[in-house]
Amino acid sequence: MSIKVMMSVVGCVAFLSMSGCASVAVGNAPDKTPPKLMKSENARGLLQGKSAGVLWDKPSAFGPVPANLQTVGNAACQAIGFAKASGYHPSALDVEGKAIAGGGFFCSAGAKQ
Repeated sequence: MSIKVMMSVVGCVAFLSMSGCASVAVGNAPDKTPPKLMKSENARGLLQGKSAGVLWDKPSAFGPVPANLQTVGNAACQAIGFAKASGYHPSALDVEGKAIAGGGFFCSAGAKQ
């Protein structure tokens, strides 16, 4: 798995860990304004070293995961302990505001399958 794909997933881990909820609504289609990974000092304690303390700024900006990317997204999410990819944005941005090659995934909470 590429570091950029892993980084795109890491943001969902931070958000879901902080929110404590298993369900975050993604949109019907990717939003015109892409979601961006943001550093969060608060996330560091919750993640116990799993990431660099990042989270997505707008989970609702993700749309559904395209069928041809579901397997890749699921593998990326499962690699960090989540069940599956539940959202995708082709123009998701990293913490520097640059587009993540291949887009970014938002993961569903829960144990990996």
